[in-house]
Amino acid sequence: MGEAYDTYCRLIDGEIERMPFGFWKPPEGIPRLIEIMRKICEDNNMHPSEIRKSDMIRWRLESPLVGLYGGNVSTPRKLAASGIPRPEASVQRDEKKHARKALTNAVMEEVWLRDGGKCIECGAMEDIEFDHMIPFSKGGTSTPENLRILCRTCNRSRGNRI
Repeated sequence: MGEAYDTYCRLIDGEIERMPFGFWKPPEGIPRLIEIMRKICEDNNMHPSEIRKSDMIRWRLESPLVGLYGGNVSTPRKLAASGIPRPEASVQRDEKKHARKALTNAVMEEVWLRDGGKCIECGAMEDIEFDHMIPFSKGGTSTPENLRILCRTCNRSRGNRI
């Protein structure tokens, strides 16, 4: 594979802490980003035209996306998809794989008992909500380990930050 993808793999595997200085600097950074996007899509049996911003964040490519394209995923998505034919029967993403798993009564009860039925931040007992510590949008799950009880005010104040 190419040099850019090899360097990216070293980052993901923890061999290096960050990309080398100037790695994403234009104009060299653009083809590097496209190469990495294409290879990840190939590995995930995904067409580059299906890439979403959440994919870029999950793949730890948000920084070059912001630096090179101001955070807009449409241009690099088009560049990565150019010249790659779509499959005959357009392969749709597995919706179940990306769908939010519903909170079950058993999970909510476990979290409720663990947290004492009140906001763990301020102790409020009104307007209670179940909060994902690692937001679903950032790969969090609906398991008791990732859930907690917060009041509406405390939950809204943190947004989708970890």
